[in-house]
Amino acid sequence: MRKLGSTHSVFFVASTELVGYISAATGVVDGQITSEHVIDWSIQETLAQLRTYAPLWAHQGFNFDDRNTSWERYKQGVISAKNFTNALKEKESHTLEDLYGIGHVDPKNEQRHHSGLKQAIQDRYEEFGLNPSLAARTQEEHEREVAQEKEQERQIERPPAAVPGAHIIHPDVRSLVSTGVIPPQSPAIIPAFHCLRQTALGEFPNNKASSRAAFSRILVTDDFARTIKKTSGKKATSMLDDFLRPVEWILSSSEQPRLIILSPFEANELIDDVRRSKYVTLHPYGARTSRMMRSFEDLQSFMVPHRSGLPPFPSKVIAELNLFAGQLYFQSVDTYEETCRMLGLYLKELPEDLEWYADAIRPTGFVQGTDARGLLGLQEAQFSNCPVEFLRNFIGLRRKGQGFLPTHLGQVLHARELYEKDFGESLCFSSLHSLNTNVSSLIRGRFWFLWNLFVTVSTYEPAI
Repeated sequence: MRKLGSTHSVFFVASTELVGYISAATGVVDGQITSEHVIDWSIQETLAQLRTYAPLWAHQGFNFDDRNTSWERYKQGVISAKNFTNALKEKESHTLEDLYGIGHVDPKNEQRHHSGLKQAIQDRYEEFGLNPSLAARTQEEHEREVAQEKEQERQIERPPAAVPGAHIIHPDVRSLVSTGVIPPQSPAIIPAFHCLRQTALGEFPNNKASSRAAFSRILVTDDFARTIKKTSGKKATSMLDDFLRPVEWILSSSEQPRLIILSPFEANELIDDVRRSKYVTLHPYGARTSRMMRSFEDLQSFMVPHRSGLPPFPSKVIAELNLFAGQLYFQSVDTYEETCRMLGLYLKELPEDLEWYADAIRPTGFVQGTDARGLLGLQEAQFSNCPVEFLRNFIGLRRKGQGFLPTHLGQVLHARELYEKDFGESLCFSSLHSLNTNVSSLIRGRFWFLWNLFVTVSTYEPAI
């Protein structure tokens, strides 16, 4: 600060609230505040603080003088040890009469006949133009009251109370398991998008001109879609935003290409029928919501019954399943590009020979117009209208309010292109999983070799 005004300078940064205080204290407009006004306001605040705490300062000085006088009198043998101990103590609580009583002696008149220290404190107190009276004790009581009022109570907002729906195994679902064919116009097996009708996403516009609807290759059972009972009245729970069931069990059939999502109750009740069926297979599934989580999207991790010759499922079907289940990370670049084609999103840099189609690409990356989609390789897009806002809200329901912007899907839904390096950890994890599998197979092979050798040696009988 020694060079202030020559080579050094001061820059004041204040919040909007402080700017309002400075304007009220100095009487200037916000845009005309200078360093002079800031210093003026600081001095005013300092003086106000001194006036506020001056009674406490005087009260503490008086108490110190009383204790010091008692100590000198105790050393001289004038008072006993008990009286000296009582002089050191201070009353922890005061009655209303002591604090605010009319007949209480004014300390200003009481202390004038005491030591010079109290007189010096009193003179300094009068320089500020203050009246000591009982201000110190009053201020002390106010501080205690404010401290007691600082209470924090955490309130957790839970979903509204609802009655769980009763589980039902519909005959059409049993027929699907036994024959592998979905009964026509079955009320028990519905498109996946229909289970969102009772949520806040039910009003999402499906363009009738589009040849496909959202999640057209994924079906769900009525037991999966129905989680709670519908109620009426002021506490109606017809909206299922907080009661969406996670995707955990998938039923595939050799007689039709679409996947059917079952509820855990149906999977448990029908597992014996599935084992006996020649047409359907039950697959466990879990949406990949963290980067280091293993992917189950191939549906080959575990099968009931196990079918070694089961062909891989089409990538378009798996992409729809992952999107409906709320999977946040793509397994590979191919899966990422397949999802973009399904959604009609183009996030790459536009080639120079196609720059005249730049107006057809929205800021979200959604491409409008059949001509632009044909040139950009998006002929198989399932949406005629931009689905980005709908998918953001849908994934938000799946995530129960947790953010997902740093994930692969979060980047795509915010028009950010993914590169090969973004899949590095995923590919590394897949390679590590394959390596662990090979090492485990090798260890098991060595174990059985040593076990057979041990059995052979222990049962060997030499010829006599």
